[in-house]
Amino acid sequence: MEIPKEQLQKYITLSLMDDMAPQEIFAECNNDESVLLLVAENILENIRRASFYKKYSKSEKENAVTNLLRFRCRYRDKHFTWTEEYRKRFLHTNNILIDSCKKAWEEAVARAQGLEHRINQNDSFLKDYEIYVNINVYPTFMNGGETFEYTRDFFAEDLSFITAISHSHYKINFDALPLFVDKTKNWNTEYLGNKYERDYICYAVHRLLDTGIWCFEDVISIQRIWTDINVVHQNCFDLQNT
Repeated sequence: MEIPKEQLQKYITLSLMDDMAPQEIFAECNNDESVLLLVAENILENIRRASFYKKYSKSEKENAVTNLLRFRCRYRDKHFTWTEEYRKRFLHTNNILIDSCKKAWEEAVARAQGLEHRINQNDSFLKDYEIYVNINVYPTFMNGGETFEYTRDFFAEDLSFITAISHSHYKINFDALPLFVDKTKNWNTEYLGNKYERDYICYAVHRLLDTGIWCFEDVISIQRIWTDINVVHQNCFDLQNT
């Protein structure tokens, strides 16, 4: 079904302002799923344009756009066919995420150990610290022959698997491994059936699929995984105690 440009723009605008938009569009288009998919894909394409979102509030965007993108995810997964090539690519992405999370955790632990040593040696400045680990994954898409990467809002999924390692909670932080690096729990069945029953699927992949926005094709299309480890050095001087 081809939608006139003016009508499509109306649906997109409606979607950004009304969390009931998917139902309204669906009814207006005689329950044609392809129309909702087209609206969702057009919104998704425009997510990368800052000006597209500028005039809408965060809540407006989240309510309606999330509903549409979740519909897109369900639709695409329902019509997705697992080929051997797709299966290999999905597993390759999974393995890269496993390695990224492992290396990030090891780096964070090494930084924490060094800072603990400084504090234990009565460092003149360092009294506390916080370490945050963020892993961002970006899928790429083809549109009109052009390849582009989503780096905004919904598809810049922030896998913040360490909220904060700190001196005051140092021992607690290391009593148990974060889910992102704990391989005692395999996430290979939920959402995936028995496709990977002999493989280990990591929590990072589960986290993406669990958003209800990332479909299987999106995970397969990940081309960039970016890791940030941020260390905050802290000192506090209480004048009341002097």
